[in-house]
Amino acid sequence: MKEKSKAIANIIIALVLFINSLLTAAGKSPIPIDEDSVAVTISSIIAAADIIFVWWKNQNITPEAQTAQKIADQLKADRDEIGGETDPLGDERGKDNEWE
Repeated sequence: MKEKSKAIANIIIALVLFINSLLTAAGKSPIPIDEDSVAVTISSIIAAADIIFVWWKNQNITPEAQTAQKIADQLKADRDEIGGETDPLGDERGKDNEWE
């Protein structure tokens, strides 16, 4: 993950430098940046991405959600133990089904 963060930071820095060069070429004032502001911006972007990921990821907080997750995990384990994926009607896929 550390390498990915470095790569993202390098891309952001290159993009800002490119935008600054375009602004300078057009006679506009470039974006005032310094090392601290870049670090704060990158940290904020990473924090926002982490918040979105945690929000998107299934967080089983309530007892009901934890019970439902245990049931789902058991159903997946049973399906894997049987050795095949089944459709909601219980028919095994790929075994002489007319609809495939």
